[in-house]
Amino acid sequence: MRHLGEFSHARRAEAHEERLETQYLSFPLGSERFAVEILRVQEIRPLCAIMPIPNAPVHIRGVINLRGIIVPVIDLRLRFGLMTNADPRFAIILVVNVQDKICGIIADAVPKVLAVSPSELAPAPDFGQRVDLSFVSGVFHRAQELVLLLDLDHLLSVELGRVCNDEIDLVAG
Repeated sequence: MRHLGEFSHARRAEAHEERLETQYLSFPLGSERFAVEILRVQEIRPLCAIMPIPNAPVHIRGVINLRGIIVPVIDLRLRFGLMTNADPRFAIILVVNVQDKICGIIADAVPKVLAVSPSELAPAPDFGQRVDLSFVSGVFHRAQELVLLLDLDHLLSVELGRVCNDEIDLVAG
C-alpha cells in the first residue's frame, strides 16, 4: 500500500514536470512529422501566391508580402527531399522568427499544438557524416509516430542568408 507522503511527493514531481513542458507546433511534411517551438511562430497563414526569386534553389519558393514586409518562403519538403501527395488546398505557411528575421515555412496542413516535457525529448540520432541531421535538435514520440524537432536557427540561417542578402533587395528595390 502506498503511503500518503509518497503519493504527495510523486504528484508534486509530476506537477513540476508539467510546468517544465514546452509547447511545440507539430506539422506534417509528406509522411513525416516535424515540430518547432511555438514561441518561434509569429503566425499561421493560408498558402498564398509566392513571387519566385530567379536563380534561387528549388526549395526557396520565393517571397510574400506580409503587411509591407518581404518574407522569404522555404519549402522544407523540397529541402529535405520528401515526397508528398498532400492536397495543396490545405497547405499553410508558418511565419517564424529566425535570428531576428522573419521566414515562411510551407507545411502540408494546419499544425497541432503539443506539450512536451524534457523527459520525452531524445537527442537527434547520429548517422555519422553521411546523413546531415544538424537541423534536428531532438526527437519525441506522439500518437504512434516520431516527431523531429527542428533547430530553426541552424536550418534556416544558410537559407535566409541566401535569400536576404541579395535577392530580396532586387525584389524590394
